[in-house]
Amino acid sequence: MSLHPLDHAAAILGEHMNNYVILTVDPENPQTAMIAYDSKYAAQGLLKHGLNVIENEIEVDSEYEIVWDEEEDEEE
Repeated sequence: MSLHPLDHAAAILGEHMNNYVILTVDPENPQTAMIAYDSKYAAQGLLKHGLNVIENEIEVDSEYEIVWDEEEDEEE
């Protein structure tokens, strides 16, 4: 019996890491996130820390403005 790739990754990380979080997109349903973690509290801390790292690495120009095209979203 083969493991689901997310379960397989979690098993490998569980052998080598004290805490882990795996967050990915389900390839069969791109609007669904799949998550695996070993501890709810550690996962919350890891996710918050990861978000802070990502936000600090992204340089945002103060003159840059995001414009959402709502018409495109409605057509999908």
